[in-house]
Amino acid sequence: MLAAGLGLAVGLPRQEALTLLRQRLAGLEAWRAAVVKHYGPEQDPEQQGHIGEVMDMWVHASGYEAAWTRGVIGRIEGGAYTFAGEEGAAPYEGVLSAKRI
Repeated sequence: MLAAGLGLAVGLPRQEALTLLRQRLAGLEAWRAAVVKHYGPEQDPEQQGHIGEVMDMWVHASGYEAAWTRGVIGRIEGGAYTFAGEEGAAPYEGVLSAKRI
C-alpha cells in the first residue's frame, strides 16, 4: 500500500501529500513509543524471550521507516518532484520508459 501511495502521491497537491506523509510519520512515532514502553531498544532481546526478538524488530523497523519518511518529507519540501496543480505539471511524464524490456 505504501508503494502504491507513493506512486500516486504526485497526483495530489504537494501540501496534501506532505500532510499524509506527516500523518504516517506521527503514526510510526506513536507505534514506536508504545512498543518501547514495554521494550527498550538498549535491552537484550534474549532477556525477554522470543517475543523480545519481535519487539526488537518493531523498534528497529519503525525507527528506520520514520527516518526514511522524514527524508521523503524533506525532499518534497525542498521542491523535489512535480505535483498536481503545479506549473507545467505532468507528474507521470517520463517516469516509465516507452521502451519495453
